[in-house]
Order: sequence, then C-alpha cells, then structure tokens
Amino acid sequence: MVTIDEYLKEILGQILASYKTLTELNDNPNDLEILKKELSKINGLLQVMRSKLDGKKYQTDHLVALYKLATYYIDTYDFTREIEILGQVYYKDSDRLKNLRLLIIDSLNDKKINIFINKKSSKDYLHIDEASDMLIKIIKKGKHRLYNIASGKNIELFKIAEKIKKITNCKINYKNQNTIIREPIINIDRIKKEFNFKPKKGLIESLDQLIINYKNYA
Repeated sequence: MVTIDEYLKEILGQILASYKTLTELNDNPNDLEILKKELSKINGLLQVMRSKLDGKKYQTDHLVALYKLATYYIDTYDFTREIEILGQVYYKDSDRLKNLRLLIIDSLNDKKINIFINKKSSKDYLHIDEASDMLIKIIKKGKHRLYNIASGKNIELFKIAEKIKKITNCKINYKNQNTIIREPIINIDRIKKEFNFKPKKGLIESLDQLIINYKNYA
C-alpha cells in the first residue's frame, strides 16, 4: 500500500520534472505549446495534491504546509490570459515568450516570505543537534524527571527574517503587525548546572547551513 508521503513524493517529482522542462526551453515560437502544457500539468498536480490533503485526516506539520503551499499557488498565480494573448498576437516574439516563461518560473520559486504576526514577536530556538545530544545525556545520566531543553533566550522574528533575506535575496512581506507574540523565557538552569550545558549553535549563525541543507534536500 502506498503511503501518503510516497504518493506526494511522486506528485512533487512530476512537478519538478515540469519545472525542469520550463527552465530548459530556448524561447522558440514552438515552445509556447510546451510551456502551456507543462504549466497545465503543474496546476493539475497541485489541484490533486490540495484535494488529497483537504480534510482532517492529514494534519501533520509537513502535510499542512504542503496543503497551504498548493492552495497559495493556485489562488495566487494564473497565466491563462497571458498565454492566450501571446498565442494569438505575439507567438513569434521570443522576448515576450522568454519574459512569460521567467515569470512562471519565478512564481514557482516564489521568492517571498509572508509573515502574519508582528515582526517583534519572539520565541526560543535550539539547534536539533544540541537538543538530540541533550536528550541522550538526560536518558543516560539524568537525575530528575523534568528538564527544559532550550537555548534559554528568545530571538525576535525580524532578525531571522532579515538573515534569510540576506542569504536568499527573497522579499519579506509583513502582513499583520498588530499581533505580537512573545513567549516566556525558558529556564534552563537545571541542564546548565547538571550538564554544564551551553548552546553553541545559535539559530541566526546556523541559518546558512540550514538553507544549504534544505536546497540539497529539495
């Protein structure tokens, strides 16, 4: 039986194949049909993915994120009119074809981050490697039943966003600046005293490698 992750991996693989086809076109007049075909395929696959994930059955973080991304693209981007005009009037204009093709590619890359809470919101972040190491130490040598595993300090959202912007050259859209969420500082005195714990990998400093790892995975 095919799992939901395997099913979605197959769909995403087909989307990536169409994306690759779009990036390799040479903007010849005959390429318009290919562009139209591959874009239609991408939209259809995103519709299938959204329909599959629409409901209460799939509520894990990564599946909800995929559902939101598919919905966002479907609701935000529509190139039907541009393709029709190009096909009827400018089908021999390679520059116009190239501009449309690049516009579609940019839409798939969507170099924007939409943030829906105030940029001064803050919370605690700890690198997964340090959290894992700390868990192992607690399992082996812990003296208490309860430990807080965290960095012990909060980072404001805008600092993370600006760092990502600097690395990726994306655009940051702050949609709602009324809601400020500042989570309480987490007390880590117990793990500091018992295990001499000092976070070494701050989130801001780790973002470069995190983004490289994400690109390699994607």
